[in-house]
Amino acid sequence: MIFFLLLLIGLGLASLAVGKDIYICESADVKYLGKYAEGAMVDGVASYTNENELSFFRNKGFWYIGNLGLWPPETHFRCVDAEDCGFEQDFPAIDEKSAWSGNKKFSGETPVPKFSTDPCSDNASEL
Repeated sequence: MIFFLLLLIGLGLASLAVGKDIYICESADVKYLGKYAEGAMVDGVASYTNENELSFFRNKGFWYIGNLGLWPPETHFRCVDAEDCGFEQDFPAIDEKSAWSGNKKFSGETPVPKFSTDPCSDNASEL
């Protein structure tokens, strides 16, 4: 009985770490909006890509948002503060305390979008 209880708890914890999506529901540039689903492995962890082929990806332990289809990848936003960016974690730091910043070369003056693990409401995509 205890074995089955531990097995169920273990499966529940495993499901929390697998299949988590990232959503951008608020951004000054519509290309960043939408669902970022788990994709290709990059730096030993899953990347998360939207329908505009922009991705959250990790490189050397730090997290970025950009275009992985080019070499070198375009990095539109980056989170490179070890303490506030989920350094070497399997999932990027996306809370409001995270230290994301823009790369003016690719994102211009666009402020950092707002991230969530909750799906966007229907009217959020119209922003």
